[in-house]
Amino acid sequence: MFALGVAGCSTTVPINTPLGPKPEPAEPIPTRVSLYACPTYGDVVVRYSFGEVALVLKDETIVLPQVEAASGSKYSDQGDLFWEKTPEAQIAIHGAPMETCQGEPERAPWVDAWLRGVSFRGQGVITNWWVEILDGDHITLGLKGGTHLVRGPAEPPTLEDGSRVYHADSDEGRLVVAIAPKFCTLPGQKTRYPDTVSVTLHDETYTGCGQPAER
Repeated sequence: MFALGVAGCSTTVPINTPLGPKPEPAEPIPTRVSLYACPTYGDVVVRYSFGEVALVLKDETIVLPQVEAASGSKYSDQGDLFWEKTPEAQIAIHGAPMETCQGEPERAPWVDAWLRGVSFRGQGVITNWWVEILDGDHITLGLKGGTHLVRGPAEPPTLEDGSRVYHADSDEGRLVVAIAPKFCTLPGQKTRYPDTVSVTLHDETYTGCGQPAER
């Protein structure tokens, strides 16, 4: 955990943004996502909801209902197929032959966030929380695995003791997000994140890792 800085020693600075254009934010935050890397389709983001999945491909999104399967979880409709057998999945689009895709669970939340127009994402493992910043718009804190959301309009970030610090007033109190350029790893993951993230709401502070959302 690290200090958020001393009042009176702040300057407004822009947040780092990922390379390339980003889509306009228009979609709700899914409660569960996965990512599969496929030989033909590239990265396929899978968003789960009750009884169906949405496959987010480069040029389209396909919604498939769940069907019976002897093993794994299978979703299919009119020549499109998603058959998940973790850590792999078989995918076929528009009647094409099935291909085997490899799951990349550590990248999944960041790629999905990028698709929703998010600038920066942080998360922790121990208390199962995450935070997303849509620069110039709002901050969303997800608690209890994202089942409890706290959101407020984002104020311009300030630079305090080398950390970018964001503030937002939510219905549940003042949100403070501090992003320090310090490498960070999460328990059980191999990814080395470029930033250490601290989120404070009320008297509770959540510490984890983060990076710009990007594909």
